[in-house]
Amino acid sequence: MPKRNWPFFLFFVLPLFSRCTAPSSSTSPPSSSLETSSTSPTTIPSSPTSSSLDEGDPLEEGLKEVLGEYASLFPRYDAPSYQLDVFEQQGFPTLRIVPYLEGRDPEDVLRDYAVVLRLQDFALVDDGGIKIAQKRVSDYQILVVQAGVEDQDFVLYTYLYQDKLTSWPGEAVRSVLGKDIPPVDAPYFQYQIQALTTETSAILIACYGVNSSVVSTYTETLLAKDYYVEQVYYYYVADKDDVEIVYTFDTENDYFYLQAYPIQP
Repeated sequence: MPKRNWPFFLFFVLPLFSRCTAPSSSTSPPSSSLETSSTSPTTIPSSPTSSSLDEGDPLEEGLKEVLGEYASLFPRYDAPSYQLDVFEQQGFPTLRIVPYLEGRDPEDVLRDYAVVLRLQDFALVDDGGIKIAQKRVSDYQILVVQAGVEDQDFVLYTYLYQDKLTSWPGEAVRSVLGKDIPPVDAPYFQYQIQALTTETSAILIACYGVNSSVVSTYTETLLAKDYYVEQVYYYYVADKDDVEIVYTFDTENDYFYLQAYPIQP
């Protein structure tokens, strides 16, 4: 039996949620990088073009290009014409929309649009006058709408944010541990890397779409891989060579929690 270290339990600060709340993690949506300002986004493959609904509704085409099957969920602001720009922001295809307001005050339009977002069940926060709205549209995607005023223009940004991975984060595990550990069989994942010391870190992984039986299944997998496994209160601790794994099922938030970190042999 290996020498036991009293396991520590790091707080998992990723947005472990099934309802739409504001993500805040290493994989959170880049809302801060989409702040309304007079500067252009860093990567714009095509220059903005003025568009009219009479030309085949290019706004709808832009929404479908960026939001795909969820384009119809975007709360449109009807205008006679739009300035549209599709660009990539931190890996997320993003649509920038500047409606022609026909003399309306952009601040009034922003207030009215915020009401529309709430009525359409978006979770809405105000960040210094910028309205950031989110609605979960799938188990691993959130529709994000950002509205604000830039240089007296009412401006919208929208994109799909993928807040969960659809495959086991093996590369991240290897970057922390220097080796693989048995993966968890689950449809969706979130992970975070937290520093333990100046030289070592732990990886924290949340696995979604599974039930509490995954605890016994994963324990059997570890035992078959020659890990030493011990139950400590409501969680399990597994050791092999220079790696320790702590895991449990969070019944309150309905996900399987795992953390792994290097230990001294």
